[in-house]
Amino acid sequence: MTTPVIAFIIVVGFLVFVHEFGHYAVAKLLGVRVTVFSIGFGPKIVGFKRGETEYRIAAFPLGGYVKMAGHDPNEELTGATYEFASKKVWERMAIIAAGPAMNVLWAIIFIAMIFYAGIDKPLYLTDEVRIGWIENESPAAQAGMRIGDKMTKIGEENVSSWEAFYDNNLLYTQDTVVVQVERKDDLHDLVFISNDSLRKAFPLLGFSPPIPAQVGRLVDGYPADKAGIRVGDVIVQINDDSIHSFYQMTRIISSGSDSTLNVKIARTGSILDFAIEAKLDKNTNRYMIGIGPYQETEKIKYGVVESLKKSVETNVLMSTLLGDFLRRVFKGEASGDEIGGPIKIAELAGEAARSGLLDVVRLMGFLSLQLGLLNLLPIPVFDGGHLFLLTIEAVMRRPLSQSSREFIQMIGLFIIVTLMVFVFYNDIASLLRR
Repeated sequence: MTTPVIAFIIVVGFLVFVHEFGHYAVAKLLGVRVTVFSIGFGPKIVGFKRGETEYRIAAFPLGGYVKMAGHDPNEELTGATYEFASKKVWERMAIIAAGPAMNVLWAIIFIAMIFYAGIDKPLYLTDEVRIGWIENESPAAQAGMRIGDKMTKIGEENVSSWEAFYDNNLLYTQDTVVVQVERKDDLHDLVFISNDSLRKAFPLLGFSPPIPAQVGRLVDGYPADKAGIRVGDVIVQINDDSIHSFYQMTRIISSGSDSTLNVKIARTGSILDFAIEAKLDKNTNRYMIGIGPYQETEKIKYGVVESLKKSVETNVLMSTLLGDFLRRVFKGEASGDEIGGPIKIAELAGEAARSGLLDVVRLMGFLSLQLGLLNLLPIPVFDGGHLFLLTIEAVMRRPLSQSSREFIQMIGLFIIVTLMVFVFYNDIASLLRR
């Protein structure tokens, strides 16, 4: 319990700090007086005052704020040049936008650090997209895909390797996609029809690379480790199912249809039998035995410029996927059950902390990007809401009336409270399902 809490405080605390520092730095640069710089809300835990600004850490680390002279609508304005309200519209917009911009900047920095440190790249990613396994009743099976097919196109885009396939997100964002495959020197167009529930039920839409069910790693203390499974073992049968693919094996185990597994493995020319009791993983709500696939990899390191380029590409892809997901949720085409709050973030932070520093950095990049983009939504109280009001002011050439702003802020507060109730409900429901 201690690890998730500490990791949560560090991860969220840093992301809040850089967000608020963006507002603070640009405000100071433009001559606005900042009276409070706070990480967290509520009662002050610790703080100090330097110059005109009090710096503090407050009790609830779920956000923060920068208090600027002349920013509070209920504050009596003096017309002083150091007041926020005295600044030009573009200057106020710059101050507001600086918070989300800092989060996006740090998302790029964090992901660039991952590429610079080096990535263990599975060698199969450079192979042609030859299908190794197809799951029954999946979108791939329904489309007529067969084991041995070589994928050549997704939509109008050529796909020459598994890496190119993973970089293409059409199958995960479009409900109907034409996929071209090569089969015995003939080309066939297969129509993939899917939706959010099918994509959730069938990872990779029911097909996978030809990765054998060979044990590449064991998780200490998990059922496979306790039963005596070794790295290098090849799983050939589970209960009555012959195993041909690591992903096929994973699906059988995770389904939980039978938590007691009779497993046959091949080891140095012999077939051995094991009885393994699968373990329900609390984070994914799926059964696991604690093994990972054997994959030949190579460590690929990138220079500073290439790391930054790769990071920008990765962040653009993540932004596209996030935007598509939110669009689907708002249109009722996707479930919002996967949207998590503080409890989910704490769990993810704890897992990353146990896995190593690079996993923590990767998580911080992902969360920093989300924080930056979500803050730009045109919802009152969010930075995007403030930018929207300033845009209206720029068009009208005068600010909205006090009553109009208060009404809009009340709407924003209602939306925020609703969102908070929703994410806390998801967090608690996730805990109760375990």
